[in-house]
Amino acid sequence: MSVNRYLAFDLGAGSGRAVLGELSSSGRLKLAEIHRFSNKPFRKNGRLCWDTHGQFEQIKKGLALCAKSGKKIDSAGIDAWGVDFGLLDANGKLLADSICYRDVMTEGMPEKLFKKLPKERLYKLTGIQIMRINTVFQLFALAKKNDKALKRAKSLLFIPDLMNYFLTGKLASEFTVVTTSQLYNPREKCFSPEIFRSIGVDISLMPPVAQPGNILGDILPAIAKEAGIDYRVPVINVASHDTASAVAAIPASGEDFAYISSGSWSLIGYEAKKPCITALSAKLNYTHEGGAEGTFRILKNINGLWMIQEIARNLAKRGIKRSFAELTNLARKSGKAAAVIDTNYPPFLTPCDMPEEIRAYCRKTGQKTPKSEGELVRVVLESLALSYRKALEEITLLRGKRPVRIHIIGGGANNTLLCELTAKATGLPVYAGPAEASSAGNILIQALASGRLKSLKEAREVSKKSLKPKIYFPK
Repeated sequence: MSVNRYLAFDLGAGSGRAVLGELSSSGRLKLAEIHRFSNKPFRKNGRLCWDTHGQFEQIKKGLALCAKSGKKIDSAGIDAWGVDFGLLDANGKLLADSICYRDVMTEGMPEKLFKKLPKERLYKLTGIQIMRINTVFQLFALAKKNDKALKRAKSLLFIPDLMNYFLTGKLASEFTVVTTSQLYNPREKCFSPEIFRSIGVDISLMPPVAQPGNILGDILPAIAKEAGIDYRVPVINVASHDTASAVAAIPASGEDFAYISSGSWSLIGYEAKKPCITALSAKLNYTHEGGAEGTFRILKNINGLWMIQEIARNLAKRGIKRSFAELTNLARKSGKAAAVIDTNYPPFLTPCDMPEEIRAYCRKTGQKTPKSEGELVRVVLESLALSYRKALEEITLLRGKRPVRIHIIGGGANNTLLCELTAKATGLPVYAGPAEASSAGNILIQALASGRLKSLKEAREVSKKSLKPKIYFPK
């Protein structure tokens, strides 16, 4: 039986992994994690930053471990989170570590930009949900501060594009991650000159846009040699935004489903062949991000399991170590939530004392205050499930029809309580999995690029056959 092998690097805003995918001639995909590493922002010169060079060192380590396994790969691909970027000088040197989207520098920036470029106009140009984390507000903040790196920069690359550049020496912006920035006009299929003029940034910073499945170039000889690879390895522009890769791996057929890509963020939406930028989508603040095969992911960003990560981090600071599984079990035992919170309440979006912020919100809104760890997590999970229900009602309005099932992909698919609560809140069956959807989609798009698979439909059939979801029915 012949086997094609593809190496996926999936960088998340918490951890990263290298996953080897083996696609057999029978159409079954087997995933094997060969490297996992922490990926957390740190404070530098008063800013919350990413260890950009450290991220690339981990990618090189993943390549070396793959080579050490003796399994020859057909290609490699990188996906990561959206909106964040690196700036390169005229010699292609990274000017500074990338700033994390959770940094406070963008506080108040949307309101300041709207005085120059009205909110309604910005949305009409991009179809992107107004959120202060977006690239447009990050660049506006840097421009207003006369940032030295921005003034010297000759190229801007989003995180997966930056890692691809380090690997291949090729400059390109991949479509799915470009569309998260709120700098790109999906109807005109180009970066918006009007937006760049408004934020005071030179549009020439932006490289050409590549589509998912584009063969970018080969791994540079010096990097291949360092990793112990003695053959040519093409690097593919996969659906470089991790959610776009995850959606490509949904084990579904047809168009009658909604999806929730559940991780630090919850991205809930549906897939469409073209943008649907309307007065209603603007009122509901829905985003239009690129997907595989030129599709669009029409969705809403909802703060997700980040809140539980922050609860765990704050407990650890007090000497109490709790895993996700332990916190979820405590939440199950705590019974019905004491309160409901707006998970997108601004103080919940940045690093904070999350337990105290949740309690303060409950006091402010006249609700019972959760006391124990389990009660806190239960409040978060029930509130997430209710936010999914609200979003599902909005999606029904936008599409003109109600989805018949929900696919939860990503890490949240492993949280049985969240899946049960989502089925109960929405009244729809929940198909949970695959948890490693971003890696799977990354690999499937590499297979499309190589000609091993012929269409997104066929890729999803492989996922359906190989990565069977667990079903939760509403009770």
